[in-house]
Amino acid sequence: MTTLFGQVISAKEVAPSLVLSCDVIIVGMSSAGALLMRELVAAGLRVIGVDNNSSRTKLDPESAHIHLQKQNMLAESGARCTEDGEIHLVQDRGIGASSLTSVNVCRRIPRNKLKSWEEEYGINCTTFEDALDHAEKFLIATPIPPNEINKNNALVWLGMRKLGYRGGPLFSSNLGDCCETKLSDFFTDPAVAKGALVLTNAKVERILHDKNVASSVIGTLHDPNKAQPIGEFKLNASAIVLAASAIGSASIALRSKLPDPFNQLGKHLHLQPRTTVLGAFPQIINMWEGRQASIECSEFLDVQQNNQQRIWMIADAVSYPEAAMLFPGFGPKHADKMMQLHKNAALRIIIQDQTEGHISLGIANRIRVHYRIPNSERNQLAFGLREAAKILLAAGAEEVLVHGGKEGIIRKESELSLITGEILSKVPLPLSTTGSSSTMRLHYSSRFGIVDTNGKHHFIPNIYVADASVFPSAVGVPLLLSTVAWAFIVSKTIIKDLLE
Repeated sequence: MTTLFGQVISAKEVAPSLVLSCDVIIVGMSSAGALLMRELVAAGLRVIGVDNNSSRTKLDPESAHIHLQKQNMLAESGARCTEDGEIHLVQDRGIGASSLTSVNVCRRIPRNKLKSWEEEYGINCTTFEDALDHAEKFLIATPIPPNEINKNNALVWLGMRKLGYRGGPLFSSNLGDCCETKLSDFFTDPAVAKGALVLTNAKVERILHDKNVASSVIGTLHDPNKAQPIGEFKLNASAIVLAASAIGSASIALRSKLPDPFNQLGKHLHLQPRTTVLGAFPQIINMWEGRQASIECSEFLDVQQNNQQRIWMIADAVSYPEAAMLFPGFGPKHADKMMQLHKNAALRIIIQDQTEGHISLGIANRIRVHYRIPNSERNQLAFGLREAAKILLAAGAEEVLVHGGKEGIIRKESELSLITGEILSKVPLPLSTTGSSSTMRLHYSSRFGIVDTNGKHHFIPNIYVADASVFPSAVGVPLLLSTVAWAFIVSKTIIKDLLE
């Protein structure tokens, strides 16, 4: 079976059973997992990466059904949501999560956020900042040039400048086009060329461990065309890395019954809920053309503890299904709004949430995400909606849609006072998230965290966590750059533990 190394293979190619041994197993081939594989293989370690989806699927940016292509690449076909159904959890199932969830946007965690983590949780701020610097260079993160800013983003930027709001062009990775090539291809391909093995359509069920040492992962092999298992696998290793997202990694840890004497596992979940404001303009915008996300507004993102402004905004395109949920009503009136979508600009608002939820396992180990939005967060949402509407009105929008309620369409600034947290609790407001974190948070003490400040499990030190599960609180911005930086830190820890 050693001949399997050095390639990407599907479960169908090894069914009905597979048993292999290696130095390191990485569960989850997102950008963090794929980068980690690249670093470990370069250091001379034999690595197997396991992913619960097909091999790299590429999107056709010219297809009118690109939203359906994306849907097939999402967890539970895009239907995963919190237990109360209020927030949809948009999670990529495939190799290279950044292609769908953050469009390669590289946004640093603000330094005062890192300093607060250092003071409260023990993370080394200097080490993390060095890793962020390294990640920016590695990803070739540069400001998005003016000629790549599409009409949607340009209008948002115009409104911001008229109001004097802080923000502007984002940094983005130049490793690849997020609509054509998944970012982690650039990490996976070199690793596979040097002997790594990537096993796709394979779901890790449990980590086997005994006497504070993990030995293997076991799971099921799946037919990518049918929703049924076709075999089983067991992989043995000296080290096991969880990089399957804050929800996926924590659920594996729960199924594995990893030691958790202080009841921290799966707790402290942050989702960074987001929603979208649409502005109707007289001219054609076609928000889908060109680079869809290039301008940010950071005027209302204060990362200090107990802050009153926790809103980050980014100009971005919405799909037709998403727009259909945003527009109120039904029938001809709704159809008329949809027919005019090409004249709309979109501005997303994202909350740096202070609310904490948790995950649990239900019947048949189904993942359950428990998260309720309190009044304080609804007030933040209302604040963000008012400011987003103000930006679009300043840019020349004739009307702005902020929610699906009776008074959800704003035509002048004096009407913004109608948007309140209390109103939002009573009207349709589609919420989603692409940035879950903190379910296996780091802390220097095992009483308050699952892993230490280097990513090692407190009670089973040959288990490591390399995704946003470890971040102690919501960061308020896209997670790509931060998770890549963290993967660099974890890779150094593993190489030191296994080779030095």
